[in-house]
Amino acid sequence: MYSKLKKLYKKDLNKLIFVYEPTGSYSFLTKKFCALKSIKSFIINPKQSSNFEKALEQRSKSDRIDDLMLSRAITIARENETRETIKEIIESDKKLSTTYKNIQTIPGIGKIAGIVLMHLFISYPNANKNQIVSLTGLDPIIKESGTSLKTKARISNMVVIKFN
Repeated sequence: MYSKLKKLYKKDLNKLIFVYEPTGSYSFLTKKFCALKSIKSFIINPKQSSNFEKALEQRSKSDRIDDLMLSRAITIARENETRETIKEIIESDKKLSTTYKNIQTIPGIGKIAGIVLMHLFISYPNANKNQIVSLTGLDPIIKESGTSLKTKARISNMVVIKFN
């Protein structure tokens, strides 16, 4: 298989990425093959592929549709690659790394939200907490007093703030 890939892709072999779902008996062999031959691979979670399929408005399920969906899923792989590059940049700089770890101590802030918040803090160093909340577009409102105890928490309207 590798010799056929070399013949087909020649100089672009290093740009090749295998995108697949880890279902069936061949996924382990594919992963091992890619590792041995230094071919990039992106294993897409079956739930993620299902959601991606819905986003592409594919209602029926067939091997052909799965193949088309997986070929388009390279965009997800590219996003993952970008996130990994960002993580490497953060980890290579002590100040960025410390800032990132501090941001992630905030309850409910995961890896991606941490990166976004850090970007906002760096881009707008003089912004206050209300301005940062506005920039993210999220302003959770929780009502915890009086008769409003039975209402659900909600996201308030986003406020656009102009920075000079």
